Amino acid sequence: MINENKKMGIFIVVIAIVLLAAMLIYTYGFKKNQNNANNVPAAITGPVKDLMAEAKNKQPAPTYSFDAQAEANRQLGSEDLRKMALPFAERFGSFSNQSNYSNFEDLKIFMSDNMKTWSDSYVVDLKKSAGDTTVYYGITTIAISGEVQKFDDAAGQAQVLVSTQRRELGADSSAAKVFNQDITLNFVKIKGEWKVDSAYWAKN
Repeated sequence: MINENKKMGIFIVVIAIVLLAAMLIYTYGFKKNQNNANNVPAAITGPVKDLMAEAKNKQPAPTYSFDAQAEANRQLGSEDLRKMALPFAERFGSFSNQSNYSNFEDLKIFMSDNMKTWSDSYVVDLKKSAGDTTVYYGITTIAISGEVQKFDDAAGQAQVLVSTQRRELGADSSAAKVFNQDITLNFVKIKGEWKVDSAYWAKN
């Protein structure tokens, strides 16, 4: 009788342990599933959603290419010559006796052979008349506007009138002279390239 009661007690204890283990396993599994459910990201709304949609629907930026060979072969028009004449007039009309008149040398790449010959002779005359170069003398020129007065691509001749403002300065900087002066640039087309063939300052 005692042995049977003992066996019954052991059996009840084992059943209780199994039930307790089952409850623990169930409780752990339920909490894990609950945590996973809580960790699911919420639906994206508001500005972030708008930005994501915009990025998805945004078209790729257009790409541009520059064909150097095509640009080199492009025929220059009257507007191109007008734009070329403005900086040429500025550089042509800006020099000093202390810079060795280098502006004329710099512009030779844009000159015809006739213009180069004239430029060399003109610089010689300027140097002769300069006198004492320790006493500064210079002129600064700013191009204001340009007007194409003649453009004949077939004949290879063009003419551009450039309006400038010039500032003449000597040793006395307080006595600077400012004046407006037009310059006429005549172009010729040589082997497919436009060159300045002559330049004439208007008399004031």
